[in-house]
Amino acid sequence: MPLPEPAPGLVIRYSYLWREEHLKGQEEGVKDRPCAIILAVTNENDDQIVTVLPITHAVPRHTGDAIARSREQSHFSAALQKN
Repeated sequence: MPLPEPAPGLVIRYSYLWREEHLKGQEEGVKDRPCAIILAVTNENDDQIVTVLPITHAVPRHTGDAIARSREQSHFSAALQKN
């Protein structure tokens, strides 16, 4: 099955590297987690650059670092990941 083109709004599984993991010297996340693509661009060398944000149920240490989602959005994302 071919992978879809990266596009904002697409939810993917990605080995997201948290800041704390990076500071410990890790180069890759501990596990795959759902992430939302927020930006997908092609640079002048035709390299595709994709920016993702992790989706998590954990409460952030700094509440200003998070975006709350409604219950409806959560159910929609769960349905998308099953397909």
